[in-house]
Amino acid sequence: MFSKSVIVDIVDMLPDTQADLELFLMKFEVYDKVDFTPDDTSISKKQVKIAKLLANNQELKDSRDNNIVLNIVQDRMHNFLSRYSIWEDSFNETQSFERIVGEYPY
Repeated sequence: MFSKSVIVDIVDMLPDTQADLELFLMKFEVYDKVDFTPDDTSISKKQVKIAKLLANNQELKDSRDNNIVLNIVQDRMHNFLSRYSIWEDSFNETQSFERIVGEYPY
């Protein structure tokens, strides 16, 4: 479904505090699926395990039978794109598109 590169980039867009990351993982029913150890105290160590889980198990389903990986990708892309408002007074469609592509070339 998604390349490993896309999943790594999406995981890099996850919340960057311990509490926010854990809440995010709970929201998407991933927290109990990742094999965290007591040594996984840093965000970067957790991100590696999350990326491996999502890349290698793209068929994961939540309790409502929704694809977890797809839901996370959609959420992170929505979060990313919501930073670019089409309601700006000085909105220039070409410049805004180029700015998005420059930051996230997928």
